[in-house]
Amino acid sequence: MRCPQCNSKRIQRDIENASALARLAGMRKLVCNQCGHVFQGFDPLNKLGRKETNPDADGANRRRSARFRVHFPTTISLVPGTGKEATSSYSGSVQGHCESINEHGVGLSLVGSRFSDEDMQRVGQRVLMRIRLPEMTLEAVGSIVNSSRLGESQKRKWLLGVKFQRMSEDDKISLSNYLEARAQTEPLLTS
Repeated sequence: MRCPQCNSKRIQRDIENASALARLAGMRKLVCNQCGHVFQGFDPLNKLGRKETNPDADGANRRRSARFRVHFPTTISLVPGTGKEATSSYSGSVQGHCESINEHGVGLSLVGSRFSDEDMQRVGQRVLMRIRLPEMTLEAVGSIVNSSRLGESQKRKWLLGVKFQRMSEDDKISLSNYLEARAQTEPLLTS
């Protein structure tokens, strides 16, 4: 049996059953695991199984690499423009903190800001970060993946998820060495 939409053989019974009359005639409600197309098919002997997905088994919080909770002083500047039109000039800098780190990016926090709300909420906005690790200062250009604003009035705090875009080879090696040392001595950030 194949999917009528994508011709895939990856077919299973749908979670919802066909009507009782259709089931008596051997018809079943089927779903394609390749494209998700739901259709009626002939399966009088119930040879096609069905299995519900379990989001917990897939690991809803999957990561490409270990992430660690940290508290490092960080200087953050915006890089004007995005993509190819990004320039090598930077906006004025603000002080913040790196609160989590892994080999692909960081979680940053900063209270108040001279940057506009639009700049801080723009997915893909490039930022220059200077993160003071215990043994060295890591300098990297990243792009904002997500942002949120917490708190009230004057003490509102920005939380930014930033993925690394550019970093020198020396900084990559230093970051990798730091993360390996942390993995051996401290627990991972799990939530």
